[in-house]
Amino acid sequence: MKNVKIIIVLLPLLAMVSCCEEKIILKGNKIYRYMNNQGTSKRDQVIEYTVQNDFKGKINDKNENYKISDVDELNLKPTDTADIDGNNTGSFLNMENIYYTSESKAFKGGKKFESDNFRFRYGKFALTGMTIPLKFRGGVGNDTINPPTVETGFNVNFAPAYRLNWSSYNPSKKFLGNTLTNYSLTFGGLLGVGSTDLKVKSNAPGLLSDRKSSTLTYGGMVLFGLNSIGIGYAFGFDNVMGEGGKYWVYQNKIWHGITVSVDLIK
Repeated sequence: MKNVKIIIVLLPLLAMVSCCEEKIILKGNKIYRYMNNQGTSKRDQVIEYTVQNDFKGKINDKNENYKISDVDELNLKPTDTADIDGNNTGSFLNMENIYYTSESKAFKGGKKFESDNFRFRYGKFALTGMTIPLKFRGGVGNDTINPPTVETGFNVNFAPAYRLNWSSYNPSKKFLGNTLTNYSLTFGGLLGVGSTDLKVKSNAPGLLSDRKSSTLTYGGMVLFGLNSIGIGYAFGFDNVMGEGGKYWVYQNKIWHGITVSVDLIK
């Protein structure tokens, strides 16, 4: 039990230490760069590059696409170009030598680049709010009075954790209203509060009368997520606060549960 508590405390700290702004940009992605050819005989162009191998870079949000910095230029292969009509060069103001994603404009002669998903992965610290609608508790004693049971009840939990993300971005396609689709695996500790019924004739023998008591919960969890919603498995230990705790047969005994979550910090 002591070791479990130590692990639960350390998980959030390890997550924060591991947090990183860099993303892994995946092999096969198409990225673009504007070339200012003024002063030469060539028209201004947009060059399409294909990523040859995964590399680390930084991705910043823009209105229509992502801007990528720390690009490994030796890892890019030019695969297509498009000439820019002279009347449209203003839309590329301040874009010289900047790599970006998802070029959807129409160029000279009606040329368009193929609209591909831009894929990347990364890990980060996350704070998740969750509820555990179902808890499975083992039997206590000879299982006659308190057999294995499924419990429902009100609870609110917070999970500082580490999240692995696999993301796909395409401004021309939307999934559930979003241009960014994110799949994730999250693991970490959880802390929460809830309530439970103490019953003299079953789970709290020796208590003077039945009552509803507040509980403090700690444990761990793993979540599978789609965008900001997650569902997964949790385990933990409940502690009734106050005098009733010494009578409650489930005090500090492990339970297993199904958890549903919503992101609080992106």
